[in-house]
Amino acid sequence: MNTIKKLLVATVSSIFVFASATAGELSLSGAIELSSNSRANTNEGNKLGWENEYTISGSTELDNGIGVAYKMTTSDSFTESDTDITFTTDYGTIGVGNMYDGVDAVDNIVPTAHEEAEHNLGTWGDAGTLGASAGIKYVPNVDLYGMGATLFYTPKWGTAKTATDSAGSGDTGAEDNGSGYSIILAGNPGNFVDGLGVTVGYEVAEQNHKTSTGATTNATGDVVSGTVALSYAYGPVKVGFQRGAIDYGYGSDSKAVANTTVAHYNNTYMGIAYAVNDALSISWQRATSDQHQQGGFTQQSEADGISVAYTMGGMTLSYYNNSTDDADYSAGNGEDNTGVVLTVAF
Repeated sequence: MNTIKKLLVATVSSIFVFASATAGELSLSGAIELSSNSRANTNEGNKLGWENEYTISGSTELDNGIGVAYKMTTSDSFTESDTDITFTTDYGTIGVGNMYDGVDAVDNIVPTAHEEAEHNLGTWGDAGTLGASAGIKYVPNVDLYGMGATLFYTPKWGTAKTATDSAGSGDTGAEDNGSGYSIILAGNPGNFVDGLGVTVGYEVAEQNHKTSTGATTNATGDVVSGTVALSYAYGPVKVGFQRGAIDYGYGSDSKAVANTTVAHYNNTYMGIAYAVNDALSISWQRATSDQHQQGGFTQQSEADGISVAYTMGGMTLSYYNNSTDDADYSAGNGEDNTGVVLTVAF
């Protein structure tokens, strides 16, 4: 852990040897998404909706050859959502921001034409917990036998950026959270098999086990996540299989934890996608999640999803239908989620 922290901090610090820069430009891009969504066995409001997604981006280059890129996404009201500032050097790419999610970003990367099978079907125990935490990302210029590496470090997970240049982001209710780090390896090991893709992710979110008042928390370990994904593409067909897990750090000596407290999740994903032509693609995906409680009780939730996507230039029309018989890890709690989405990029 200390080695990863020192590597990321030292690498980022080496960038800030001041050099003049050529003036860059900012650009605005985005997309409008119109949707019709229906969930069976639920009481919901209007089925029609829309969302505006905007991205402000820009780039420049310093006199010493270091490239600098900036990206910020906004909400419908143009308030800041996520930010990423990256520096491209001879040693790799270094980023500072909250656009990188560690294992969250690869918790389900099984091929799909549009949505994941578990989308909008209640609670789902995905691997990864560093999502949206402000931190440092480093992608070294190293070929690890056909695999590329991405490292991420955050000084305090579950928290956003610093509020100002002289004040911390403040207590956000995550007082017992410590630092966090993740390592993602992705590529084709050895490049021996054309079309093979392998992704391996490991993440640790440290827990301090003491609150700000000195009281002992229930967790006796750190939150640990891991995932392994395999994919294979042959012509227009791509298949995938993935296993993932997250452990919340409640050891056997966590006497204060109720038996119904969720201790960990084990997840399995499989699917196949077929590109009918350059415009049309279809897919099927199955997602299975086992919820393990501290008292030993286990409940499984399984979801199946079908997706279709048709692209016409800058516009994509998508359809998906997801269903489960045990939503929210409750036996017999059936849910269906059907959606039609029209996305126009500009």
